[in-house]
Amino acid sequence: MRIGIVLGESGGFGDAIPALGAEYRRAAAAGFSSVWMTQHLGFDALTLMATWGTEGPELGTAVVPVQTRHPVTLAEQASTTQALTGGRLTLGLGLAHAATLEAVYGLPRLRSVSYLADYLSALQSLMAGEKTVPSDRFSMAARLAAQLPEAPPILLAALGPRMLELAGAQTAGTITWITGATTLATYIAPTIQAAAEAAGRGEPRVVACLPVCVTSNVDDARQRVSASMNSYNGVPSYRAMLDREGVSDAVDVAIIGNEQQVQDAVANLLHGGATDVVVIPAGTPDERDSTWAILGDMALRNE
Repeated sequence: MRIGIVLGESGGFGDAIPALGAEYRRAAAAGFSSVWMTQHLGFDALTLMATWGTEGPELGTAVVPVQTRHPVTLAEQASTTQALTGGRLTLGLGLAHAATLEAVYGLPRLRSVSYLADYLSALQSLMAGEKTVPSDRFSMAARLAAQLPEAPPILLAALGPRMLELAGAQTAGTITWITGATTLATYIAPTIQAAAEAAGRGEPRVVACLPVCVTSNVDDARQRVSASMNSYNGVPSYRAMLDREGVSDAVDVAIIGNEQQVQDAVANLLHGGATDVVVIPAGTPDERDSTWAILGDMALRNE
């Protein structure tokens, strides 16, 4: 049972290198087992993590949109970061949403499981020092020339059944977003575990990433957090998870409450379908500080 934390501002907006470095040092000192960064219009997560030394908590991306980086490019960068951080990297990958691909990157939508399966095959071969096998989407035959570190484990942002099956069969697990405790326990975990077992792989990780706010004013905090989460209500993959959970709004799966309520909710996730809970501190600066303190203490007790 592991508790991690996401650094930086939402989407990377307003982030600064000194502040991110200070947050990393704070997270390491607080006892969080893992430290994560998103990859969206901010500083490059893998490059920044490579500056954080060879000792400390696990470092993870949540997540790199694969269509924006050729497998050779990502294999080179991830292998470099893995070597420079002493093997602490976990590479979180995802397909990204059509709106992001089209509006931000100007790329056509290629949101298919078969695309990701081909991408994974090429990426994993490259990071293992093997020659890639040409596929329908990646016709190159390449091998990295460097003396490579042990390849970092990969987690997929997987919610649909076919994506979960791919994650269970070919990766170390999944990292989820806007997915509640009941859905994790009754759908996400059983589906990926069955796929991993069928493929002869070990127990997969289920990393549940959620906003968390420790507050004395729950109603007011819910309104504030809801405003930042409204856009997810209409995204089909997240809408399906909210419907499975039996809730109408994304804020309903956020963890918002007093110290005891938040601890109970996180413990419920860890004793249910999640192997890890990754916290995105939400709320006012004081509420975020309370969230850091209480979840850091809980992380130490769960080691």
